[in-house]
Amino acid sequence: NSEVPLKPRTDFNPFERMPKADDIADDLACFFGIEIPDAVVDYKRNQVFRAGDFANVVTRLQEAQAQGRGAVATTSLVTVENSWYGIEAGFRCNVTWVYLSRASQWEAQLVSGIKKLVIPKKNPDDPSNTPNHGVLKNFPNFGTFSQLRLKPPQANLLAGLSTWIIHANRELFEAALG
Repeated sequence: NSEVPLKPRTDFNPFERMPKADDIADDLACFFGIEIPDAVVDYKRNQVFRAGDFANVVTRLQEAQAQGRGAVATTSLVTVENSWYGIEAGFRCNVTWVYLSRASQWEAQLVSGIKKLVIPKKNPDDPSNTPNHGVLKNFPNFGTFSQLRLKPPQANLLAGLSTWIIHANRELFEAALG
C-alpha cells in the first residue's frame, strides 16, 4: 500500500520533470534509481531498472488510472546490475505493476451512501484526490504508519476495490501468470 496517490499526467509529467514527494511513491521510483526529495527511507541500493525507463512506466500507470480501472500496467524492462541484491544486468522481463489508486469505474458502481464517503467533494475527478475526513480518510491510500490498524469498513472497502481492480484487469494478470 502506498500512502502517496499517483498524480495524473496533468499534474506530473515524468517526461518533463523529476518526481516530488507528493507525485508518486518513493518506493516505486527507487527501482529506477530515482531519488525523491524528502524521502524518509534510504533506497539507494534498490535500483534494478534503467532510470530512462521510469517515465514510460509512470505514464502507462497514469493512462490506466485515467481509464478508471485502477493503475495497472505491464511493461517490458531490462535489468541493470545491482550487486547488493545479486541482480545481473541485461535480464529482460515483463513487469505487471499495480499502483493502489482510485478507480472511477468502480466508484460509479457503488451505492450512493458509500460513494459519498469514498469520492471527495472537492476535485472528485482528480484520481490523486482522496477523502480528507471520516473513517475513509485517505481511501484507498491509507497512511502506512498513521493508519496502520484499519477498521473493518476500511479493510472491507479496500479489499473490494482491490478485487475489482484485479477482475477489471484480468487479461493483464492472466498474461503475467502465463
